[in-house]
Amino acid sequence: MAKAEPVTISNLDEHQMKASSKELNPSCRAPYQNLNPTPLGLCAFALTTFMASMYLAGATVLVTASLGVVMGPALCYGGLVQLIAGLLEFRNGNSLLGLIFSSYGGFWLSFASLNISAFNFLGGYSDSIALNNALGVFFLAWTIYTVLMLLAVLRINFVTIGLFVFLIICFILLTASKFLQADPNLQ
Repeated sequence: MAKAEPVTISNLDEHQMKASSKELNPSCRAPYQNLNPTPLGLCAFALTTFMASMYLAGATVLVTASLGVVMGPALCYGGLVQLIAGLLEFRNGNSLLGLIFSSYGGFWLSFASLNISAFNFLGGYSDSIALNNALGVFFLAWTIYTVLMLLAVLRINFVTIGLFVFLIICFILLTASKFLQADPNLQ
């Protein structure tokens, strides 16, 4: 019996194909391990929320100070990292946490982009009353969304319920402060 000619596929002979078979054969790959992105998402949310709350409450700096220091973590850590954690939760099949982390990642991305002057999203508001009303509506929408998320997590655990209760309080206070700043009679 004559020796068979080696098979050549795109300049690879039989021996080179065996050497690279792990890359070509998906069944030889290491199995996907479910990663738990929940701690990453919670840390991204907690740190960014703490920093923004300290600034917005005037606990560490003047209330009129620029939010510039908070916008870096809001954009990168609270926004991007939390969005990635949400996408990983979706991949793991956890739709609720995927929705929560992705949505609040979007919140931090939008909040940061509203406050970064290079984007100039708020440049169209010449008077502060209209600007504060618009920001009040922004925070009101997130208050309503957070109430809906509280209803969705009622069956999870008390810690998560507590987190959303305090988050609702935070959004109510942010909404009220913007609407109060918009009304000159209440200032």
